[in-house]
Amino acid sequence: MTSYNQSSSIPDKAMFNDFLEKSLAQAKKLKRKLGLLLIDINGHETINGHFGHEAGDSMLVTMAERLRSAIRQSDMVAYFGDDTFAVILIDPVNMASVVLESEWIRESLTAPVHLKAGVKVSIGVSIMIAVYPENSTEFDRLLAVSSRAVSESQTCEQDISANFKELPHEYVDILTWMGLSENHCVGIPDVDEQHKKLEMLINGLHEAIKNTPKNDRQHAGALYDELTAFTELHFNTELRLMNEAGYPQADAHNRAHKFLLDELRNLKKRIIEGNELHAFYFLMDWLVAHIANDDKQMGVFLQSKIKSVQGGSA
Repeated sequence: MTSYNQSSSIPDKAMFNDFLEKSLAQAKKLKRKLGLLLIDINGHETINGHFGHEAGDSMLVTMAERLRSAIRQSDMVAYFGDDTFAVILIDPVNMASVVLESEWIRESLTAPVHLKAGVKVSIGVSIMIAVYPENSTEFDRLLAVSSRAVSESQTCEQDISANFKELPHEYVDILTWMGLSENHCVGIPDVDEQHKKLEMLINGLHEAIKNTPKNDRQHAGALYDELTAFTELHFNTELRLMNEAGYPQADAHNRAHKFLLDELRNLKKRIIEGNELHAFYFLMDWLVAHIANDDKQMGVFLQSKIKSVQGGSA
């Protein structure tokens, strides 16, 4: 995990989401196009392993500087975390022009990087593309197109330089907003089943908020209460399992749970009214990251305890 933090010089994901939503609204109003690029830096973890995290962070700073130089003043670049950046292209001519811009960005990023005296490395990047209105008419679906394409690209060879991906509109329509894959499997049946139900509840609530007017959201409110109650039940399940197994990180894990529950309760009215959807997106991003990192780490420990007990009783 990188310690890179350039929040003072490059926007973060929350700022990016805000800019994307406003840009998409403007594009709809003026009947213009909008391009979205998600950019994965290949080999970042290898650099961390060989040269240390300071070198890895230095490389990401260089990538951020190159991205800022490669785009127009009207466009935007942001740091999404780990080794991922995102770019919004305002009013591109067509998909071909977005691809050309992506190629220019790829060439800029893949030039050799000087990490320190005498050390020069070459890296690759994967660039995923979504374009409004061809791929989607809503900003969260536009993000889903690129995010899903990035996820699919993980099966590609690591030395790929660029992977331009356009998904058909009919595929976009069936994408769920929050999607858990096999990579989010913790390996504890009760926990994994509850994660899948959380995914279902979150996507149902998201659709209800989007598809009903503000003055008719009783059903969305009921779904929100159901989500909050089930989230609490799920966190209690994990707490019980951690305590039974003597998980050393149980306190920190439980504090993280408390944070999400408190935010869900505090933001209910504003999220249901559609005034704090960014907060909802942040909370769900947090939950997915929590599952992929903290829960998987917990799962490894719990599985080791189960095997130890089974071995002792054999």
